[in-house]
Parts: sequence; structure tokens; C-alpha cells
Amino acid sequence: PRCNSLREAIRFARSEHLMGVICDADVVKVESSVINAVRRRGMMMMTFGAANNDTGFLDECLGYNIDMVCVDHVRHVVAFLERRRAEHGDPGASEESAGSNDPASAPPVLEGLPA
Repeated sequence: PRCNSLREAIRFARSEHLMGVICDADVVKVESSVINAVRRRGMMMMTFGAANNDTGFLDECLGYNIDMVCVDHVRHVVAFLERRRAEHGDPGASEESAGSNDPASAPPVLEGLPA
């Protein structure tokens, strides 16, 4: 069932042993404490919505430890993440991979998942 209450979504996710909850990024913009409410329960926090395409907001989200964001402008966001990674001294960062169509050059967002 779909939940219109984040509190109910958290309760439902826990009761059904789900990995986490997903909510509109605008909710996180207004009330960032919701992330801690989810994380304290050992679940993942994911967001969707137009706000996720704003790199300023994404930068904030990384500070909040959001686990996943669904975006519309993938190349734009990947380029931002690559620049951010390079600025923070990550040796795996590569400016040339931003916007590439080669799957091998994509950021390692799926590392550790079963094939």
C-alpha cells in the first residue's frame, strides 16, 4: 500500500522488513530531521523529485547521508558528483567519465550488489 504519511511509511517499511523509504525531496528540504528518523531505525533513505536535479540541494543531501536520489538529469548529476569527488581528493574520480555513455565509466553506485 502507498502511504501519504512519512511516519506511516516508516512503520510499514519496518513491519514488512523493507530496506527503507522513499519520499519527495521537497519533504527533506523542509524537514531534514526525517532522514535521521529513518536512519535511526536502520533503514535507507531515498528521495525523488525535481529538487534532486539541483546540485546545491544534492550537495546538502550528501551531508545528510541520504542513500539514494532519483534524478531526471542523469548526466548533469553525474558530472556534478564527479567534480565533487575530484575536489574532495578521491583518486578514483575522473572528469572524463562525466557524461560518458560507456557503462564502465559510470560511478561505482552499484558496487557490492549481486549481479
